Amino acid sequence: MTDYELIGNNLKRLLEEKGWSVKIFSEKSGLSERTIQNIIKAKYKKIRIPTLYIICTTLQTTMKELAGFSYRIDCHTSFAMTGGGKRSQ
Repeated sequence: MTDYELIGNNLKRLLEEKGWSVKIFSEKSGLSERTIQNIIKAKYKKIRIPTLYIICTTLQTTMKELAGFSYRIDCHTSFAMTGGGKRSQ
């Protein structure tokens, strides 16, 4: 199983545990239904960290629970990249 399949399976399980449909999760998270469905089906080969962060915060879970690994994310730092690869703050 790939990391993306693991994330998709875990997302599907977490939604089922909460009794949420993709539509409800979309409304709560602000992510499109298509994006959520593509993550569940492991169609994406790259998932942005901000997207994972939105998923985790909306589900009130951890990156470890969702993806099997964890990142330390500073919530006060912008995820936007500026020229030269430096993070903007």
